[in-house]
Amino acid sequence: MSKKEFEIWEYKLPADVVTDDVREYLAKYSSRKPTVEDLWNEMNRVWDELGLFNDKSFLGQPIANYYSHPVWILNGFFSASDADSVSHRNAIVNFVSQLNGKRVADYGGGFGELSIRLALKLPLTNVSIIEPYPSAIGLYRTSNYTNISVLSELGRDYDVVIAQDVLEHVEDPLHLVTQLAESTKFGGHVVFANCFYPVIKCHLPSTFHLRNTFSWVVKAAGLEFVGIVPGTTHVQVYRKIGSLDQKELRRRECYSKSFGELINFLKDGSKDLLRSIVKLFK
Repeated sequence: MSKKEFEIWEYKLPADVVTDDVREYLAKYSSRKPTVEDLWNEMNRVWDELGLFNDKSFLGQPIANYYSHPVWILNGFFSASDADSVSHRNAIVNFVSQLNGKRVADYGGGFGELSIRLALKLPLTNVSIIEPYPSAIGLYRTSNYTNISVLSELGRDYDVVIAQDVLEHVEDPLHLVTQLAESTKFGGHVVFANCFYPVIKCHLPSTFHLRNTFSWVVKAAGLEFVGIVPGTTHVQVYRKIGSLDQKELRRRECYSKSFGELINFLKDGSKDLLRSIVKLFK
């Protein structure tokens, strides 16, 4: 490997976009790609190392240090080549391409993989990455695409807004939903890929009540559920058809917090029961 570049798996980067701390961290994985379980364990290790708690307010916790940690660059490289992640990303791109939108926002898409695929598929569409914790590597990867911009805040009147694996990480997901909805033009679409499950410690348990109530709750944000992106099982599409009713949104949130976990238990339990019955007759 040339001293003028950094290589990890099939990716090569100029040395000047890889800081010493990132280089040292990624070097541990340069010859061996982790499994998804290894990656999750590493994310949890970093979370614990920083002394973070997912059942307490983030106020006073070093949460910014976590989301700017090189583990997220490792995650970016991993998801860029992971078969399931690539399949879901391509499905989103194919769906968005059918909407003929001219302005698309990729919220939290700092590594740039989804936006790059969108930019290639839709060369006449302006793609904005909204990323509060941009990395030098992410900025480098998107710098050659004239139809990609990296912003710290949402703009207005997007045709499509995408939030992939975002809401389960934030303390007030419905506040973010309202921001995403208000940034979308009437008749436009918001695409959510939520994972309200305890996969890793940065998935906040306080969001899990939304697992099966989300589409009902966000109706009060003016969002109508359209369906699931073809080729995926969890990527939901909504059309903006109305205005935000903040009082109703929070009322529905209260109901979801009261009954959402029970609904999750009943739905998950019924699936487990069905699996057990199927096994009996195999």
